[in-house]
Amino acid sequence: MRVPALLLALGLLLAGCGGSDAGDAAVQARESAAAEQDGKSVSDEAVAVPEALKRFRCEADPDGAWFAVGDVANASEQVTSYRVTVQVGQSGEDVAAAVVELDDVAAGKEATFTFDELPAAGSEGPCRVQVLAVPPA
Repeated sequence: MRVPALLLALGLLLAGCGGSDAGDAAVQARESAAAEQDGKSVSDEAVAVPEALKRFRCEADPDGAWFAVGDVANASEQVTSYRVTVQVGQSGEDVAAAVVELDDVAAGKEATFTFDELPAAGSEGPCRVQVLAVPPA
């Protein structure tokens, strides 16, 4: 089945963090690759931009439900769209990832993303994040 292999590949691409700051997450999110999630494909032209992640917080609430929030900053001189992918679980675990599209972020501006409840299925972490700059369609 293609989905578990895809999730494994996505898990290997995502960088680990456990409620740490954006700097740690960005340092660990240096890899780029094409990804496909929830029927949306990202072309080979998508570029990993970990430096765009300015703030990131990902943790479980007292009931064990995981959430994540953060900001992506567009430091370029043109409007850019981003895809933020967050996954909770150890590398190699068969867990789903959550994806949000941040469309048309103006040059020099930031966009905030929120995942109210991440698919974590009782996981103890860590939380992994990837930020891609997506070329125009």
